Amino acid sequence: MTSAIPYWLLFLITVIPVGYSAFVTFRSDNDARISRNTMLTISGLLLASALSVILFYITLGGNALWWVTGKEIVFWSKLLRVIPLLIFLLLQGAAPFAYKIFMEKYFHCDSLSVKSQFISLVVIVPVAIIISIFFNTPTRNLIFYIIAGVGLIAAAIYSATKNIGSLGAKTGLIYTITSFMLCAATLVTLLYFIVAFISLIVEMLPVIAVIIGICVIFSKSYGNAVMCRDDAGNYIATDGSKHSSESARNARNTQIHNQRKNS
Repeated sequence: MTSAIPYWLLFLITVIPVGYSAFVTFRSDNDARISRNTMLTISGLLLASALSVILFYITLGGNALWWVTGKEIVFWSKLLRVIPLLIFLLLQGAAPFAYKIFMEKYFHCDSLSVKSQFISLVVIVPVAIIISIFFNTPTRNLIFYIIAGVGLIAAAIYSATKNIGSLGAKTGLIYTITSFMLCAATLVTLLYFIVAFISLIVEMLPVIAVIIGICVIFSKSYGNAVMCRDDAGNYIATDGSKHSSESARNARNTQIHNQRKNS
């Protein structure tokens, strides 16, 4: 709660395996063999990253964002601190798919499943939350659990069945659980990012209100200047006379122009 060191460690144990998985994916030597120790290290780092994010959420909740949303932090500093949180969110979102590609290369297969779990957690769960909010009834929690539960169970069964078919019962189940944890960590990080973003928006509201007010005043003044109107709404001709309509003002301006032309 008082040091940023745990957050930097969490960032490192996430970026290292994701970066290495990307390196393995895009390197030219596609036939290069991945050692078992490397596979276990990458799997361990990613699992440690996911479990750490979930543990942060369980133990600290919204207080884990003290380094972004703290009251003693000024707005512009908060805005800059959201950037690493966004980068971490992108890393977490890429982690399940990077791990899938990495494991497919290790096992020399291309049929592992993670997309259904990612969609069920990162898409279906937030949608279930939004839907349950609109049902302002005692049963809205039940509605959330039904939608989220059905989505999660269906995705888990589908992924487990496909992964077990590709890797065997034990390995397929371990991979499914690991990838599920990675997707869950992505959801938690997404929720954290939304909280931080809303906090910034709330702090920006007074500034936005001032900007809108200035724009309205400026546009009104500018519009009156262009239309040659005073604050009472009268149309002002070039000789300073006031008219109740634009057409009357234009007629007077034409009359003045013709008088000056003939003189």
